[in-house]
Amino acid sequence: MLENFPGARSRPCDSGERSVFEKRAASPGLKGRIGRDARTRQGVQVALSTGEVPVERRGASVEADAWSALAGVSSTVLAMAAVTIALVAYRSEHQRARFESARALHHDLTTGEVASARKIMGSLHYGGFGSSDSAHDQASALTAYFTLLWCFERIEAGRTALVGGSIHARHSRDEAVDYLDSLVAWHVAEYACGFATARRKLAESVGAEVSDSASTAAFKRLLSVLQERGLVDRSYRAGRCPGAECPCACHDAPPS
Repeated sequence: MLENFPGARSRPCDSGERSVFEKRAASPGLKGRIGRDARTRQGVQVALSTGEVPVERRGASVEADAWSALAGVSSTVLAMAAVTIALVAYRSEHQRARFESARALHHDLTTGEVASARKIMGSLHYGGFGSSDSAHDQASALTAYFTLLWCFERIEAGRTALVGGSIHARHSRDEAVDYLDSLVAWHVAEYACGFATARRKLAESVGAEVSDSASTAAFKRLLSVLQERGLVDRSYRAGRCPGAECPCACHDAPPS
């Protein structure tokens, strides 16, 4: 038995002595660690029961929220930049297409069958029918008359479409419309007298009035708007020529 070995026999502790374990338990360092552990466990239990987050975790959460907000702002800025670039590109392409439409309308007036019709109309405007004009010449002149009228009708319709499709404010100038007006203004002035003179000569040749009221309506609107803008002299009158008061050069030409 252990008690038979020397030194192995236990002796009772007197009241003035404490065991090694008691001394260690009573040490300040151990007491501090035990207190901290207890407070930590208590804090965890309180957080779990109340839903509160420890300070360290709250700090990490605030930092994560800040980064998330920054990412959201960055995404918004990038989206706005993309929209701005797309809008600028759209406006540029839109304006380019409008200028092309204006150029095409002017091209229609100066090429192809319209250009051929203008030759006949010019001869009729500044010259006229002789006493031996054939019915073929009269038919060709009438065809040329309406071919040119219908061309101006297309121009007036195209201009109206450009004005209606403008993205500019109503009080501001539209560069594409200005461009078209500057291209066709002198042509409109020329034929304000030319149509009136040709119509009178055609009626005298065939012995009947030319039925063109529907076709001349668009030309009259085009003439009026260009006169309002100061691009065509107001002395011109659509459908009739005031004679000596008309500024057309045809009145300076010698009579045929």
